Amino acid sequence: MKAAVIIRKFIILLTVTSIFFLSACSEKRAIEHFPSKEEALKQLVQKENVKGRIDLLTTTNGENVVVIQSSENTYLVGELVKDKEGYYAGKISASSELTTVGASWELTTIDNNEYTIKFKKSKEGSNNEYFSIGEYDISLVKGHTLSDKKLASTSAIKVVERMKD
Repeated sequence: MKAAVIIRKFIILLTVTSIFFLSACSEKRAIEHFPSKEEALKQLVQKENVKGRIDLLTTTNGENVVVIQSSENTYLVGELVKDKEGYYAGKISASSELTTVGASWELTTIDNNEYTIKFKKSKEGSNNEYFSIGEYDISLVKGHTLSDKKLASTSAIKVVERMKD
């Protein structure tokens, strides 16, 4: 009788472990890889129905953050990642419709680095490094400065590359 209980516990443990490994493997397959960053971004453009521009920001941590104008006043942020299987791109923030003044929100990359992105109509009164995307200027700073209520901030932008007009 004691052996039957041990066998039952072993079978339950084996079943739970199998389910865990199967779900982990199926998640890995959900990511579609591409041979180039351009192809990965093209897939993201189609998936998100992007009508506007795309700017690729290389951060000081070496990550590729993608600022996407999905429609006239709607923006979202994604990330372009290269691993041993190739490139893939996906959203790391929800879409946000910008007001006449601008918007800010926090985001976290796949490597768990925290940033705050800011869209503003004017560069005045800020020491952050901004780049222009037409009607708005954008900055990407290190940390979650909105929830931490930090006034001082450090630019996280190393390079800006236009990927799509």
